Amino acid sequence: MALGKQQEARYKNVRGQWVRWAFVQVENIKLLGRTLDGLEVGSVLTSLRSEDPIPFRKRFAPKRSAVLYE
Repeated sequence: MALGKQQEARYKNVRGQWVRWAFVQVENIKLLGRTLDGLEVGSVLTSLRSEDPIPFRKRFAPKRSAVLYE
């Protein structure tokens, strides 16, 4: 959760419009076991666009995500 929150950002795009990257949800978690030596660990960033603008004051709750454990 902390790593996802650290990646959130707000900035102005080339048109001068505010853009927001938000940590919205966790879709799945892969259980890696106790030994990580030799395992490749990563994440996938998904870019979603809403048909309607989402207000900057909108709060997301990734802790409440329905998570699939693999």
